[in-house]
Amino acid sequence: MTLRAVGLVILCLSLSVQAQDRGRRDEVEQTLAARYRLTTVGTGFMRGTPDAIRRAGGIVILRRAGLCGAFDRARICSTAIRGERVEVLSGSKDVNLPQGEQFYINSATVGTDVVGLGLLSVRTFTQGSQSGRLWAAANFFFPPDLLSRGDVSKVYSELDQWFGQQDSVPLAAGAGMPPKPAVPPEVQLKPGMSRDEIVSALGAPIQEVKFGDRTWLTYSALVAVLERNALVSVDRSGQPPSKLSVVSEPPGAELYVDGSFVGSTPVALPLPAGRYKVSVQSKGYQTWQRDLQLLSGAEINLRAQLVPETSK
Repeated sequence: MTLRAVGLVILCLSLSVQAQDRGRRDEVEQTLAARYRLTTVGTGFMRGTPDAIRRAGGIVILRRAGLCGAFDRARICSTAIRGERVEVLSGSKDVNLPQGEQFYINSATVGTDVVGLGLLSVRTFTQGSQSGRLWAAANFFFPPDLLSRGDVSKVYSELDQWFGQQDSVPLAAGAGMPPKPAVPPEVQLKPGMSRDEIVSALGAPIQEVKFGDRTWLTYSALVAVLERNALVSVDRSGQPPSKLSVVSEPPGAELYVDGSFVGSTPVALPLPAGRYKVSVQSKGYQTWQRDLQLLSGAEINLRAQLVPETSK
């Protein structure tokens, strides 16, 4: 093999690794967006006009002091967090943000060594002649290899030291809470019940997902999990399922979830929240694998760029 050929092989391997690393960082970014339920803010947002929030998402509560906010979005206060070290990178330090303050998350980005969250205060602040919501950005720095592995648990562990999640957005004045769906009596479900017995007791499920030996029957107030057509557990949290979509290059590859064959790519699959091992296989190509933590209601899109066996 000539030096030029060797150089091309090395370059191809390098580009493949870079693409895989970027793919994992994209996955982290998607899980963050789903976890915090990003708030959409109109491009015409001005001080004192909260109606420019086009869609309000989840709310976080600041657990630690050390961040600052700015009244002007163009001068957003950006802070770097490296473990216990906190420093302002740029922007206006108009207000020191108090512990316990509530914020919307309006952006979540993942770079080579940083995870950035854009913050917008839920309430209006007044200081001197200035009044309005506060803008801030929190940038958490991590070892590059941690983000290239897509290690979501380590990212969450760091972010959770600063932000606690609140379950819902504030209701408008006079709005009522939606009624809770009726919960079928627990006595109706017993370990070992078959799918037909469950359907006979509860009626047809809203959604049924099956792959391998497992089956998920989703009802308005619970999810029944079966293995080999026998009930093994019941989730009554009422959380919505996740949606996993997988495409591959080349298409038509086999998708496996936790070792069970699901189908050929492209595949869209609703799954209950939890941890899963996903692999994509095609003859003549190296196996593509990911370990995922799916959150309730999350929509994760994976693109498996398969590498030919000959490029090892």
